[in-house]
Amino acid sequence: MTAAGARRARLLRLRTIEHRVATARLVEADTAHAAVIGISERITMLRNSTIAAEGSCSGRDLQNAAELADRLDHARIGLDKALADSLHLRMVRDADRIVAHVRQERTHRVHSAALTREDAERELRAASAQPPRLKKRND
Repeated sequence: MTAAGARRARLLRLRTIEHRVATARLVEADTAHAAVIGISERITMLRNSTIAAEGSCSGRDLQNAAELADRLDHARIGLDKALADSLHLRMVRDADRIVAHVRQERTHRVHSAALTREDAERELRAASAQPPRLKKRND
């Protein structure tokens, strides 16, 4: 392999690693986003469970339920920003992965084309290095 071929091979390995890292970061962002969604759903479920059942209950119980509902509403509102941030990060990571994939594919195409060219040039050199064959005469 020529020095240029070795450089291309190293670059291809680098692009492959970049794509794998970008994919791992996307999976990490997906996991974080899913966790925030899970927390948001849990808060919503807890908020819905604070609704007082029919029947008699003390004022203190109603006040405690209302305070808990208010705190859960504030938590859910605060979580909306975290949810938006995690979605944005996930979208950025996905865009990074796509860019890394395109760069990897482009490098792969260049490397493959160069290898094909080098093989053809090697065959031409080998063919030109052979002495010409003598033609047989039929006299």
